[in-house]
Amino acid sequence: MNMGYKAMWKDKFEPSEHEVLVESSFTDYTEEKNNSVLKAVYSRLDGAIRSRWFYKTAEKKVRKQFPIVVKAQEKARLDGGLIGQYQWVRLNEIARFVNLFNVKSVCEFGSGGGSTTMFSQLGLNHFVSLEENDMWYERTKQCLPDGAKVELLRKDRLSIEYDGEPCTRYDLPDEFYQQHFDLVYIDGPTSRPLSENESSLPILDKSKQMMPNVDIELFFENGSFPRVILIDARRPTVRRICQKYSHRYDIFLRYYYKSPQDRAGEFLYHTVMVRK
Repeated sequence: MNMGYKAMWKDKFEPSEHEVLVESSFTDYTEEKNNSVLKAVYSRLDGAIRSRWFYKTAEKKVRKQFPIVVKAQEKARLDGGLIGQYQWVRLNEIARFVNLFNVKSVCEFGSGGGSTTMFSQLGLNHFVSLEENDMWYERTKQCLPDGAKVELLRKDRLSIEYDGEPCTRYDLPDEFYQQHFDLVYIDGPTSRPLSENESSLPILDKSKQMMPNVDIELFFENGSFPRVILIDARRPTVRRICQKYSHRYDIFLRYYYKSPQDRAGEFLYHTVMVRK
């Protein structure tokens, strides 16, 4: 593994130093810090400038290096799917981390036309992608180029009680979680309640009503700890790993979980967790 990654990002997250932030499922950093109006205005302007530069740079790189992925991204955007310039940052970071950590096997929880196609173009030896939604399952199949090396699985989403709180996971057999992957990508299943019954559950994330996705913890239960975990949003999932597994992973938070006054260093679309 390339251990130079720590020098690339300004701060490794220390959960013990930010207990309120962890407990809040990363919903609002101001629960810990109050910033002056002047600093808040400066931060917003600075963040806007940085974001625009990163968006343009990422799009340029993806368009130049991965034309097949660009076509898939355009197909995925039909009917309003995967809109937003930040999607180019997402795709660029996926390619960057796979290369940086010499990743050869990936499990993607939550397929997407662009991300799944990107993983399929990165020379992996083993790639499995899970999807709960029929429309996105079919859309992803349409986006993938002929001969793409991916095991795309359509699996239902389950809502369960796990470790004392309502959570979600995919409907997979126990033996699935006995596999080892270099990288696990978490962008599913759906974390918000999908029924009146689910809405009545005692969900810990009160403000956003989001449940953790615990497929990754089912790997952990079997002694399988991926070298790298990338999480696309999923605040309650990040919260649980910070609380329970920070002794096993160096954690680098998605950029907007950090202090508004601390946006220097690398732009991270994902929360990145690297096994110690």
